[in-house]
Amino acid sequence: MNTKTGFITENNLEEVGRNNDKTLVMSLFAILFLVYTENFIIAPLLTQLAYDLSMSVSLSSNLVTVYTLAVGFGALLYGPISDKVGRHKSIVFSLGGFSVATFLCGQAWDAESVFILRAACGALAGILVSNTFAYVGDYCMTRKTPADIPVLMGKVMSGMFAAIVFGVPLGILAGHISVSYTHLTLPTIYSV
Repeated sequence: MNTKTGFITENNLEEVGRNNDKTLVMSLFAILFLVYTENFIIAPLLTQLAYDLSMSVSLSSNLVTVYTLAVGFGALLYGPISDKVGRHKSIVFSLGGFSVATFLCGQAWDAESVFILRAACGALAGILVSNTFAYVGDYCMTRKTPADIPVLMGKVMSGMFAAIVFGVPLGILAGHISVSYTHLTLPTIYSV
């Protein structure tokens, strides 16, 4: 691990594998947790968003669908590109963009803007998810054995399941504070 920045890079992946599998697993766990929390946290906020942005509740419910579809498109479109660019660069780029897009969702001024920004969040989330899974595969194929893939993948994917359990309650709590507060604090967490 780069001692100056604390980030895992492709150049020091071997050092991380030798010294601290936990750092890698926790980093990738956190990425999946945050990406899926972004999806689930909005459910209890839909009524308030509909009111704040002057749209119907039925229209606001499509914010979940837009995000989910964009995740799929982001993963499909960027997957082959990340093979050439590199997993680490793709993860860093998309996590930064995801943070900015999430922050901007909290600043949305109308229904159209929030849909566009949620789609951007989803597309960047798709890049994150596909690269997280690919990173585990690459890591195991070069530093471990193929038999280690299910073990590490299970640990990393538990971030997604933790988001399912905690995402909606976090959304309810955030809704009591402020909808825009949710979109202001999540990017801060992502950047850490």
